[in-house]
Amino acid sequence: MIQTADVLETGGRLVVMSYHSLEDRLVKNFIAKGKLSGEVEKDFFGNDQTI
Repeated sequence: MIQTADVLETGGRLVVMSYHSLEDRLVKNFIAKGKLSGEVEKDFFGNDQTI
């Protein structure tokens, strides 16, 4: 997953198939935040911070 940004061309599509909710969470977290694990960064009000 980490190499995706290096090989995906501008305008390209990424398809990820997951069969378990834990895998799905990792993929969604990586795409949204650029992290594979760890707690989601939150602002002062408790809202998720996105990169």
